[in-house]
Amino acid sequence: MRQFRNQEAIAEAIAELFIAHGACLVEHGGGFFAVFFDDDLSCPMPVGKIDIGKLAAQLWERLS
Repeated sequence: MRQFRNQEAIAEAIAELFIAHGACLVEHGGGFFAVFFDDDLSCPMPVGKIDIGKLAAQLWERLS
């Protein structure tokens, strides 16, 4: 199991994982979000958005 030194390290790992699985990383309102799109290449529509900072904070709290 990978060890994380802080909440920022968790956020970086989450971002890398989501990007590897096809998400786009966007900055909005001071936070980073992973945005997932459907498979229609002619007109891709967003189908999901995850607040990476919030997810990292929740994981850090549960792992601490």
